Amino acid sequence: MRKPLFFLLSILVCATAAAQSMRTPASTVPVTFDQALDLAMGGSPQLEAARFEQRAAMFERRAAIGLRFPSIGVTGAYVLTNHAWEIRGGDLAGSLFDDLGGMGIDIPANIATGAEALLNRFSFPILRKEFATFGASASLPIFTGGKINAANRAARLGEQTAGEKERQVEGALMSELVERYYGLLLANQAVEVRRQVVEAMKQHLADALALEQNGVIPRSERLFVEVKLYEAERDLTDAVTKASTTRAALGNTLNSDEDFEPISAIFLLSDIPPLGTFREWALEKNPQLRQVELGRQLAVQGVTLARSEFYPQVAAMGYGSIYRYHMSKRFPTWAVGAGVTFNIFDGLQKEHKLSAARNTVRQVESLQYKAEKDISLLVEQLYNELLNNADRMPSVDKALEFAEEYLRVMNVSFREGVGTSVDVIDAELNLARNRIEKLQTAYEFDLTLAKLFEAAGVSEYFPRYARSREAVPVRF
Repeated sequence: MRKPLFFLLSILVCATAAAQSMRTPASTVPVTFDQALDLAMGGSPQLEAARFEQRAAMFERRAAIGLRFPSIGVTGAYVLTNHAWEIRGGDLAGSLFDDLGGMGIDIPANIATGAEALLNRFSFPILRKEFATFGASASLPIFTGGKINAANRAARLGEQTAGEKERQVEGALMSELVERYYGLLLANQAVEVRRQVVEAMKQHLADALALEQNGVIPRSERLFVEVKLYEAERDLTDAVTKASTTRAALGNTLNSDEDFEPISAIFLLSDIPPLGTFREWALEKNPQLRQVELGRQLAVQGVTLARSEFYPQVAAMGYGSIYRYHMSKRFPTWAVGAGVTFNIFDGLQKEHKLSAARNTVRQVESLQYKAEKDISLLVEQLYNELLNNADRMPSVDKALEFAEEYLRVMNVSFREGVGTSVDVIDAELNLARNRIEKLQTAYEFDLTLAKLFEAAGVSEYFPRYARSREAVPVRF
């Protein structure tokens, strides 16, 4: 008789110590979903990286605007040569006599030689052995065949694409937060359910021991209760481990080492927008579809850029001398002009590049069509899952109501000696399954809703719906 009592006391002591060690840490920080959302959006490294990418694209767009403005610079030089640059009078006379000879006027050789010898005594300096100059230059593109316009449009599209990438990261972060925040709520309540099962099993074991000692039930029934107690404690341990892991995952999402305790309830929506609304949102606002569309527009600008190579490039230019050292005043102090460049033949490179750009547009259009179909299918799939979870809840509630009543009846029957401990334990475990199923159904509803909003490109709507009157809290 002492062995069963000693065994019962040892189980109770161990289970009590285990339950106390599994309780939620006292240092947890309560946090609502909105507070958790602020923490996640404010401290996410992925979101911060996406914002930096968006800022970089913004500065790239501003840099492209500069292509429309003149380019102004300063130039300066100091030169030292081995001799001065000058023109001798004899060289001018020789050139003059040669020109006269070309016109049929012959100059006698002795006169030409004498004149050159005489004029060689005179020289006209051009540049000294050392000289320096400092000035400003400017150039302005006048016509580029649309190249500058294409570059600016491409830069704007790049900035918009970076913005859509940021929205995509925000949507994924929202779904991750919903999964871990409400997942921790589910895990905590599952721990509570398992703990209640353990406590009920302890009471069943105590009753079974008393009945066995009085000869009411056989030893096998008491052993059955002990096995179920061990299983319940194992399930409790697993539930606590899962809750601890989910709590750490939530802290990672919130970028904090704190142990957060979610206090916003899991919910169901009593009113869900129609499927057509989600499809319209997705086609208009889904960040992935927006990126594909912006990629198509960027490919179109690639066609414009390739086509610009078929046009001449016209630019205006000017130069002004600000300071000169040892330079002749005969040199002009300023100059303005315009230049034209046009590549007549380059081995058909321009033609092939234009064809490649056009085929790139067609490629992106094909990908865009496929992406729209995939997103539309994903929205429909998630919407159907959402409705299924909502439709399951009434039957889950009925099953839970039946499980509670069935357990009550089995407990009464067992105490009156009519029922068996096996019936009571089965009823207890059935109630625990129904409670967890109710919470799991509501959790899957919330997670599917977050993913549906993400697919529709309106993840920011989730907190608003969670706070609305249509949000019905779900507890067991």
